[in-house]
Amino acid sequence: MEPVTARQLLAAQARVPTGCAAYDAALRGGVRRGQITELAGAAASGKTTLAMQLLVSAVARPGSSAVYIGTEGAFRMDRFEELCEGRVDSLSAASARVSLQTVATADELAFAVHSLPAFVRSRVPPVRLVVVDSVAAPFRGDVDRGNAARRAQELFGMSSRLRALAASAGLAVVTVNQVAAVFEDAVPKFSSGGGGGGGAKRQGSLQRSSLSLPRGAASEPLPYSVRPPVRAALGLAWSNCVNARVLLAHDAHAAMRCPGSTGEGRAMHVLQSSDCAPASAHAVLQSGGLHGPG
Repeated sequence: MEPVTARQLLAAQARVPTGCAAYDAALRGGVRRGQITELAGAAASGKTTLAMQLLVSAVARPGSSAVYIGTEGAFRMDRFEELCEGRVDSLSAASARVSLQTVATADELAFAVHSLPAFVRSRVPPVRLVVVDSVAAPFRGDVDRGNAARRAQELFGMSSRLRALAASAGLAVVTVNQVAAVFEDAVPKFSSGGGGGGGAKRQGSLQRSSLSLPRGAASEPLPYSVRPPVRAALGLAWSNCVNARVLLAHDAHAAMRCPGSTGEGRAMHVLQSSDCAPASAHAVLQSGGLHGPG
């Protein structure tokens, strides 16, 4: 890893706004530059929309650019244009500051990440955001074949390069990840009662995974997408590689928390961060993106 100057460290303290006031309030202004932030969540929980809103924020001003690496099909340019409305002065100028790359395999993703530092150094205006959407998709085949050791090594190598690049270039790295439900000891167990002949006692547990909600959130109705407990894809090999983790979820109660707003309810939970307290925020998903009160 290259040495990092004090000036670079100060620049890394800056943030890229999400474009949603409620989410920005929970994140103290947006995703932090100089580190990797993971957006994890179930299907249609707003992960890609939030990633695109971050792209729009990063290129809204002429002095910065962004990189988007897609692993699950072509970039949704129509959605990007929708999110740019009212947020940028010139759609064509903002679009020109987004560099797109599509990859399909784990090897292609590894090569793209390996090539990033040279590209970032040559890019004008400077890159302030790198998005990988999603980090899990290229590794699904390796999981099926049981290549856990190879996968872990590749993930560690990619995360090391991304973290070094984030710190040295003062940019934010955002990775999108899926989640899976976790059922531990889900089949009920029966044991005889003590004292010789007591009735059968049913035992069963559904244990919360590493993606548990922030303290205090349990008093609120939980979004259905975090029931049962969920775990980010790629396992421990990847979970220890990110600096911050945000869980995105559906929220049927978001409309009540966002008076005057119409749309599908969404929630964001800050689960892991070096400088943000655990927190939850609520928004509604509309054609113009995620919106919620700050």
